[in-house]
Amino acid sequence: MGSSKNIKSFFLITSIAILLHGCQKDTMVGGPCEYIPYNGTATLEKKENDTGIFSFIPKNKFQENQDFLKNRQFEASLPTGSKIGSKYDATLEVITKGTCTPWMLTIKEDNK
Repeated sequence: MGSSKNIKSFFLITSIAILLHGCQKDTMVGGPCEYIPYNGTATLEKKENDTGIFSFIPKNKFQENQDFLKNRQFEASLPTGSKIGSKYDATLEVITKGTCTPWMLTIKEDNK
């Protein structure tokens, strides 16, 4: 009877170990990600609380497979004292690898 109890204990401990091992994350979720930066001009089109909606015109053309970014608007934090129509130097980073945020617009605080 003692042998049966040892076998049950062994299977219980083994099962718990397998379950705990399955909960560990061995791979990074969503990354690593790579972005291509585009420098250009962002124009404030609309304000929504502390967030601005900006249009963006790059200094250089978007890559061929990124034409979907033309005529699109992007959210970003509002610079201090910003007004509708204000133009800012900005960088739009567009994902090229991974499953992170598709794009990030960074507004430089000094108004053009």
